Formats: sequence, structure tokens, C-alpha cells
Amino acid sequence: MCVLLACLVPALLAGALMLPLLPPSLVASSGGRVLYAKFVGDRQLEVSFRHSINKGYVREIYRIDPETCRLTLEQGRFQSFGAGMIDTVQTSEGLNFRQEGDYYVLDFPPDWQEAVSYIGGDIAGHVLHYGGEEIPFGTHYPRQPFTLKVVRRRNLECLITR
Repeated sequence: MCVLLACLVPALLAGALMLPLLPPSLVASSGGRVLYAKFVGDRQLEVSFRHSINKGYVREIYRIDPETCRLTLEQGRFQSFGAGMIDTVQTSEGLNFRQEGDYYVLDFPPDWQEAVSYIGGDIAGHVLHYGGEEIPFGTHYPRQPFTLKVVRRRNLECLITR
């Protein structure tokens, strides 16, 4: 019986490692705790909030690359802006600045990151917009840092970590 188990266990483990990867997931976590997770379908997410100084509404739009599990800030949309912003934009290479309706829009050059972090502000009202859902981190997790990242896991990992 022990010989059978000694042969069977390594074979099962080797087979488990060959299980296919699940589609990548967008995960929001804080202090090792998962606050939100959803399979990546949309390749764009948004974080919106009120600016702490000028109180204008800000929308940060990220692009997701599910193949590399990375994010890049693609666009920032600002209802208003502070002193020096226009000077900075005009001299920075790779940025495009324009006005669209009530918003000043900055298009950023790609700068792929493994993760992006925020601190959910109860006054700023940070909200994650993804896949038709709105998750109000500022209300549900006030003054708590949270990290957004895209992860890819094997089926076995999901079974073991449940």
C-alpha cells in the first residue's frame, strides 16, 4: 500500500501542475485580504475620486494586458487642475493634453506596472469601475490602502486556497 501511495502521490502532483491556467483575474487586495476579484473580460478599468485639494472629480483610466498581467495608466480626466499642471504637461514628452467638455484630459504614454495602489478615502470616495460594476472602496474600506493587480492562477491553486 505504501509503495502504491509513494508512486501515486507524485504522479497526481505532476498531473495537477499540468492543469491549465484560469483566465487572468483583476484583484483588489488590502493587507493580504482579497476585497474584489473578477475574471478579466474588459481590458479597461477606471478609478474615480474627488481630488483632495481642489475637490474636482478625477477619473483615472487604466488599460489591462491580460497576457502579461500588467496595467498602464492610459488616461486621466480632471474636472479642474491646480497651479503648474499646464506648464508640466507642455514640457513633458509623450503626454497629450486637451479639453473635452467639462474635463481636462491627459493621455499618458504606456508605462506598464505589475500593480497600482490607492488609499480608499471616505471623503474622496474612491470607486473602482470594472465590467459594469462599481465598487465604492472609499465607503466600504475608508482610509485603507488597496492594490489593484491582474493575476493568473492554476485551477489547483484556486482549490487549495479556498
